Amino acid sequence: MEEFGKIVKGLARGIALVIYFPFYFIYKVIEWIWIYLIMTPCQWLWIHILEPVIRFILKYIIGYPLYYVIWLPLSWLWQYVLLPVLLFIWRYLFVWVWSTILYPVIYYIIIYPIVWLWKHGIYAIFNWIWNEVIVVVAHWSYVAVAWLFRVIGQGLYYILWIPIRWITITLIWIPLKWISVNLIYLPLKWIYQHIIAPPFRWLHNHIWKPTATWFKDIFQ
Repeated sequence: MEEFGKIVKGLARGIALVIYFPFYFIYKVIEWIWIYLIMTPCQWLWIHILEPVIRFILKYIIGYPLYYVIWLPLSWLWQYVLLPVLLFIWRYLFVWVWSTILYPVIYYIIIYPIVWLWKHGIYAIFNWIWNEVIVVVAHWSYVAVAWLFRVIGQGLYYILWIPIRWITITLIWIPLKWISVNLIYLPLKWIYQHIIAPPFRWLHNHIWKPTATWFKDIFQ
């Protein structure tokens, strides 16, 4: 059985090799042609020939003539002709036309009617809707929601909080209070009153206080 398995495995591997190997071989051949016969020569050609030639053409054949023939004349024309003319038109013609003719026409024909319509029409309607509808509805909605929350809260108080409080007080607070008083506070109080306090009281009355009085009498 083991030998039969090895035979089947070998046949499967052979069939897979026959199917896979031609495609893999073609892929590696195409990859080698692309890397060593196309990409590498093209890269060398671009780095050592085409790029320097294109850079030289752009800089010395196209760049400098464009700079001296087009850019410098246009720059001079803009700086000494167009810009002063535009500034003159802006300062002495457009500003005067705007302030004297255009702005009054635009204000009284467009802006003033829009402002009047907004103030006495649209704004008044929105103001009435806001004050008479939205504010009233919001107020009574708040009152209704507050009433519902109050009713629901009272119901939850009587349904949940009172039983929880009774359980907490009866089963937790009272036993903890009894334990803290009878098992912790009273035993510690008895230990302090009958074991710790008497020696300190005796030391205070018979040693510390007479010694302090003796030192006080000496220094006086």
